[in-house]
Amino acid sequence: MPLDDKSEIIAHFIGIFDQSIEAARQRIDYDAFRARPTGENDPNGLLEVTVNVNSPYAMGDYAPGLDVQLPQFQEKEAIIPYAVRDLPPGAIIATLQLPDLLPFYGQPLPAIEPLATINTTFILPPPSSMASVIIQQNYLSDNDIIDNVDFGDVFVSPDRFQPALDELVRTADALQLADIPGRPGEEGTIAEIAKASATKLANAQAPQIEGATTFLAHGAGATASLVVNGQAQEDAPVLKDAMPAAFDPKPEPEMSPDPEVGALPDNSEPVHILSTGTNILLNEASITSFWLDTKVIVAVGDSVAFNAITQVNVRNEFDQNFGHNHDHSHDHGHGSHHGSDRDDDDQDDDGDDDDAYNQAQSPISISWNVASISSSGNATSRTDEDDDAAPSRIVVTRIEGNVILLNHIEQFNMVSDHDITSITFSGNESVITTGDNVVFNASFLYELGFQYDLIFIGGNMIDVSVIRQTNVLLDADNFMYGGGDDFDGMVNMAENMLWNSATIKEIGEDRREELEDDYKDAAKMLKQGAESLSNTVLSNEAFEGIDLLRVLYIAGDYVKWQTISQTNVLGDADQVAIMTQTLQSAEGANVQVATGSNALMNIASITDGGIDSTVYVGGDEYSDALLYQADFISTDNPLSYTGPTTLASEAVLFLADGMIKDGYDDDDDMDAHDLYETSVDVMETVLA
Repeated sequence: MPLDDKSEIIAHFIGIFDQSIEAARQRIDYDAFRARPTGENDPNGLLEVTVNVNSPYAMGDYAPGLDVQLPQFQEKEAIIPYAVRDLPPGAIIATLQLPDLLPFYGQPLPAIEPLATINTTFILPPPSSMASVIIQQNYLSDNDIIDNVDFGDVFVSPDRFQPALDELVRTADALQLADIPGRPGEEGTIAEIAKASATKLANAQAPQIEGATTFLAHGAGATASLVVNGQAQEDAPVLKDAMPAAFDPKPEPEMSPDPEVGALPDNSEPVHILSTGTNILLNEASITSFWLDTKVIVAVGDSVAFNAITQVNVRNEFDQNFGHNHDHSHDHGHGSHHGSDRDDDDQDDDGDDDDAYNQAQSPISISWNVASISSSGNATSRTDEDDDAAPSRIVVTRIEGNVILLNHIEQFNMVSDHDITSITFSGNESVITTGDNVVFNASFLYELGFQYDLIFIGGNMIDVSVIRQTNVLLDADNFMYGGGDDFDGMVNMAENMLWNSATIKEIGEDRREELEDDYKDAAKMLKQGAESLSNTVLSNEAFEGIDLLRVLYIAGDYVKWQTISQTNVLGDADQVAIMTQTLQSAEGANVQVATGSNALMNIASITDGGIDSTVYVGGDEYSDALLYQADFISTDNPLSYTGPTTLASEAVLFLADGMIKDGYDDDDDMDAHDLYETSVDVMETVLA
């Protein structure tokens, strides 16, 4: 009968308890079974098999008794039943020495017919086109703020310097002669663009901009010698020697004779260093090509060969230094310090020295334009001087189109390093660095191509190499000190270096002559599909001693277009304020402040390799070289320029939001006239 609910619950738990006891018992049995050691395996005995082998064959002793009659050979000259004049083109007469074979083992050999001719087919691979387009760009904004001393509202926002930097870029664009074309979209336009670029450069004249120093040379004047800043020189300056002193490696410290002491202290080194400059912008590119050349070239169309180097350096340096207690509205022009050009004997109207620190002067900044366009011969030598025979065989390969070698490199660096530092030094030593940025682009190409004995070009032969280099620097620094004492440390607000170095070198000289009728007829025959050339063409002394003449026919143009464009743009307008009462010691203030020492460098080279050639030209022939150098220096107040900031080129600097304090961004509280007194048009040299 059914149980009540409570009995059901009791029975249920009793059942669970019983199951648990049963599971425990099974576990005990299982553990005992598992713990019992297994018995050792007793393998069966080895299988023993007896194999009996019987063979009726046995090896005998060595008995060399072979009876072989070897044939006797007698030389006989094969008979050539065909006349030489009946041989087809490319046939070779072969003379064979046939043996008189005796019967071998009594069996006659089959008759062998004499071999008369051998027909040979040669395959010559055609050249290929090559296109290399490299675009490298760096953009860096490093506008630092260090503010641990209250100097009041004496700083301006870094973006106030942007219009002046934009104007410097526009000035550099106006000074440049070479306008590197953009990357061509179609193959058919490359030849026309290259010819248009060469024509534009050939007719270029140096821009007339007030304050700019220019040098322009065409033809022999561009290739006569190495040119440094518009002057011919024998030796090129060394980049390492031209670098600012801030980049010189530190000498090894002097060691004490006592090993436990180690390096001796150098009391000449400053113990407090503040560096807001020392930026490096570097573009380096090299193109070396040995692509397609030969001793004889026939160009049915025009021949254009042009090499050009254009270099421009533009910089603005407007540096000021004064005590914080000075009346800033009267300091323009009196507290400025430009390199070592200032006169320390000049005085303000109140009789005070122009600069409160007049014991340390900044080394001057310098611009370098170094360029060279040269060519050297590369004559080929014959392997057999006694062999004057013309080629006996010809192989022709064809290109039904254009052969193009295009190398296009663009390198661009843009850096904004407008720092604001308001500090006081404490402690034994301190080093504060807000600059020391390094940006660089590098490209190196080495191209090996094809070699032939004779090249026919149905179209134009164009060879253009252009290097374009530009440096733009805005280095407007403002140094202030406060606390009532004169500043007695070292301040370097200049010593910037702008460096352009370019080289175009041609290996193998081309001698151009008017196209002769024989070569013109040969070009027509090749265009129609001919595989041979006339004896007049083959009798050219350039082909003497060549057995197999390798001929290339290009139905279109042969274009070799190589361009390198390099640009550096740096804005380094630093504002530095230091409290002087904490800098004094028994020996005076041992402090070094560097706001300049920037290095902008462009280094480029194009090496066009080949051999000495004779070029027969059917159309117009043009060959020229151009070398252009320009240097522009401005010392005007950059804050006085309030023109538009829109640039036509890619040199547009975007400052990140929130990088400058809100108080510094308020134009109502910070007027440019707080620090500088402006003239009517202080940028007249730029705006001219």
